[in-house]
Amino acid sequence: MKTFVWLAVIILLGMILRTFYLVTPTVDSDQAVFGLMAMHILKGEFPLIQWGFPYMSSGESFFAAPFFYFLGASPFTLDLAIAIESLIFVWLIFFVGRRIGGSQMGLLSALYVAIPPSYLAIHCVLARGAYIETLILGTLAFWMALRIFYPEGGKDRGPLSYFLLGTAFGLGLWFHFLIIFFMVPIGFFFLIKPKTLFRKEISLLVLGFLLGSLPFWVHNFYHGFEGIAYLSRHEKRHHTFWQGLSQYVGRDLCIILGMFRDHIQTALTWVNVPFIILYAAFLVYGWGQWLKSFFHKEPLKGIGLVLIFLLFYILIVDESEYIEKDTRRYYVPLFAGLPLLWAWVVQSWSRRSRVLKISLVSAFLFFHLFTNFREAAVFHPDSFKPYQEKVRKEKELIHFLEEKNLRQINYEDYWLGFRLNFIAQEKIIFARTFYERYRPYEDILERSDHPVFLDGASQKFGPLFKIIGGSCEENRVGDWSVYHDFVEPQGRYRQVNLQNAHVSASDRTEEAKYVLDRDAETAWTSGRPRSPGMWVQIDLGRTYSLGLLRLWDRPHHFRDTALQVSVQVSLNGEEWKEVIPPTRGDFYYWNGPRIYGWELGYRSEARLGPVQARFIRITGHEADSQHPWMIYEIFVYEHVGEERNVKDQPRVIQAIQELKLEKVYADRWLSSKIKEDTQGKVQTVEPFSYPHFYGEMPSRLIEWGPHVGFAVEDADAEQFEKEAQQEGFNLSRRDCGRWSLFYFSHWGGEEEEMGKVPSFWWTGFGILKTNRKLRSEYLGIRARKYAEKGDWASALRYDEKALERYSNHQGVRWELIQVLEKLGRLDEAQEQLEELKWQTEPREKMPILFEKGVEFLGFSIESHEAHTGQTLPIYYYWRLNQDPGSGMGVFVHLKGPGPLIQGDHKFLDRNMKVWPALEGEIFYEEELLKIPEVTPPGQYEIWLGLFDLGTERRWKVKKTELKENQGAVFVGRIQVK
Repeated sequence: MKTFVWLAVIILLGMILRTFYLVTPTVDSDQAVFGLMAMHILKGEFPLIQWGFPYMSSGESFFAAPFFYFLGASPFTLDLAIAIESLIFVWLIFFVGRRIGGSQMGLLSALYVAIPPSYLAIHCVLARGAYIETLILGTLAFWMALRIFYPEGGKDRGPLSYFLLGTAFGLGLWFHFLIIFFMVPIGFFFLIKPKTLFRKEISLLVLGFLLGSLPFWVHNFYHGFEGIAYLSRHEKRHHTFWQGLSQYVGRDLCIILGMFRDHIQTALTWVNVPFIILYAAFLVYGWGQWLKSFFHKEPLKGIGLVLIFLLFYILIVDESEYIEKDTRRYYVPLFAGLPLLWAWVVQSWSRRSRVLKISLVSAFLFFHLFTNFREAAVFHPDSFKPYQEKVRKEKELIHFLEEKNLRQINYEDYWLGFRLNFIAQEKIIFARTFYERYRPYEDILERSDHPVFLDGASQKFGPLFKIIGGSCEENRVGDWSVYHDFVEPQGRYRQVNLQNAHVSASDRTEEAKYVLDRDAETAWTSGRPRSPGMWVQIDLGRTYSLGLLRLWDRPHHFRDTALQVSVQVSLNGEEWKEVIPPTRGDFYYWNGPRIYGWELGYRSEARLGPVQARFIRITGHEADSQHPWMIYEIFVYEHVGEERNVKDQPRVIQAIQELKLEKVYADRWLSSKIKEDTQGKVQTVEPFSYPHFYGEMPSRLIEWGPHVGFAVEDADAEQFEKEAQQEGFNLSRRDCGRWSLFYFSHWGGEEEEMGKVPSFWWTGFGILKTNRKLRSEYLGIRARKYAEKGDWASALRYDEKALERYSNHQGVRWELIQVLEKLGRLDEAQEQLEELKWQTEPREKMPILFEKGVEFLGFSIESHEAHTGQTLPIYYYWRLNQDPGSGMGVFVHLKGPGPLIQGDHKFLDRNMKVWPALEGEIFYEEELLKIPEVTPPGQYEIWLGLFDLGTERRWKVKKTELKENQGAVFVGRIQVK
């Protein structure tokens, strides 16, 4: 009874310590998510997984929901719920310590975690991703495992122990994958104690695991097993074992034990070394005593499981990439083992000296209290006052928004949005302008006709409106600028057909044509870092009344987009008028009646006038030492009137319903209205997407079909119709005021065949050709069908189109040769045959099969003799049997009498797309090998291989008859003169 009184006192002390942090409850957006989910639970929702993170449960939210019900939802009650929950861990670790070393050890273990280092104390009052729950479940698993491995009574190895162990593992899988740190060492003990494994009770362990993890499996079953997919992700580590161990001991362990401060990572030098030595001594002593006990008849019970847990922990972490990412929160489960080791050693040493015991306990408690005093803001006016000021400003902001009836707020700072949603109790909705973690928030803002933008900087939209037109109101509230009541610019436009326009540029003018080719895979680039004065110029061919200019860029090149530009126009190409002065813009644009936030390079725009002009020049004014200027597509619009009408949207919805369309491609605003008005019955595809997944979203690739429609604004309708007809799609058109709806009134024949190849990209105001290989493959199939009918002229036309789309399509080129022979054009057939041989047959055949199915076929070189200072072009030939992934490099080493000459390069770096590879496709790449001026003459051997660009690990050679050494293969010689 006395023991449990002391345990109650320890738990009370733990709660008092946590109260110091609750005075200033910290809730950032990561933590606010759990509070928001708890609020939704009280409204009747039953979320199983945390919003946006499929590897983490909603358990903390269910625990916090009752606190919200009785005390109200606030940062304080959220942190209070976690603080009280953390006391369960104190209680459980007492029983584990008592099982290992008796009641005294149990109390010492509980005291350690009740008054812990500041890093653990902070996590004991934060809803931060199931770390406390993992500690609780892991400690419960330890308790049950000790009952099974070291039974003290007849019931210890009974059904309850096995069932609770399985349940702890199952719930742990649902809560967080960090439970693996407990499953591995306990699983290891089952292997070395097979009598505990081959018992009938093991079925109860499996049953408990299945029941405990049931929420995890249910969610994954209904959500495409996204949690399993996340679990299977594993990035390659870029450190050696010893580098990881050094970082773990020298920094990470010091931080979680309170010796370093996490946010500034500076050491408390006067205690750092002694405490590191003490912990090391505890570990060495523990291992020594445990191993020593094996020479006796009765090995030490229990502490071995703790030691194995600590060992496996660092092995697992070191093998992952997390040790490189400063994710120290993943070390929190270590506190299921460290207090037990500390308590066991203190108890062992205290048998020899009571003074030593008192000294160790006092030293650690004093240090833990000191680290908490150092971290808790309530003790530091320089931290407490800014906290109060921050809370005051946030309340002031929310009050202003409520007073102005501004309810849907766009923001860009993730760490602000969910926090403000929680503080505002969702009476005001804050959502990011891209990749919102909780998609319903984003949907609410997408449908809003009265968007509000929140920004930490002032006067953001003022300069922007000089470019995109329009206006808004701006208010400065606390640290934020609030932009609202936007008024769109007046003006009606029509897209200019630029098929016969001419483009020039200050740099690489031969590539400037790509900005008008309506191809999503080609772009103009300056080829050098951006500098003021770079320009791109378009000759429209005749004079227009110009009103609007749009630029479209692929998001993964958004750093190559110049935002500070000016626009000049001219009637004759000599006398220029500046219509847009040098202004810093941003990725904001008007769509429908409202403005939208940036989409990481999706599009930018400028309104010009109207102004009469034939020539347009876009000039960049940025200096960037790293990134070039890149433009994928330019769209030019003529001004055709002032009147704008947004009330035509119901006409579009009515037409969609009358035509029974099932999927509609539309821009952002209209897409949101279609989804809202049809209650999601009509699938919409808008061009907006988060760039991390941009290249992996087939929904943005147009899938043609009988119930597919395209809704475009009248400004783009005429040009869209022409481009679709040029590609062979005969679309019907229904004008609905500001919008035009395109659809197939008849479906079949060529349209049906073309619909099998989604090789066009939806931009919102038109279509861009993309995936040249698939398009080329389709055109090749059409050519073969005409050839089967004996229509050689049509077969020739489609083969030429196929090679125009993708010149490396060797199958089509071979068929073209046969068609030319049938038509009696033998000279042209011979030319195509020579080209085919050049594309597929290296002069030096050197077959090598590497791992991942990558074949090196050989290389072509003009001469095996070279002079010092010469740049030697070499063509390398490859075939891929499967997708090798990205990050593959080729090393080329010349070894001879002088220093090593390297021709290392990224694999197929200049090819826009290499996958999917067409059947039998062979790739060749041209690389330039520089022979340095100081190279001694003589004969040099060429060694070639593949390596990982991230880790620099050489790829294994699977098969070759050539000389090979550690992944490098000898492929030839060069004589340097």
